[in-house]
Amino acid sequence: MSEHQATLVDILPAHAFDIDALQHYVESACEKTFNTFTVRQFQGGQSNPTFLIDADNKHWVLRKKPNGK
Repeated sequence: MSEHQATLVDILPAHAFDIDALQHYVESACEKTFNTFTVRQFQGGQSNPTFLIDADNKHWVLRKKPNGK
């Protein structure tokens, strides 16, 4: 079986969203303030944009609907 390495890129302009609002939501849900909070996008053929959130020593994957008109 071959290993698959995901490629992460800066968030593409077509999939941009309010990262500050996301950080506020995640901190609220976790009842914690994070010192670092970064979001990168997985590059590839997903039908919905998929992102990796890194916040201190926590990691989450976020999938969202593509931006509408």
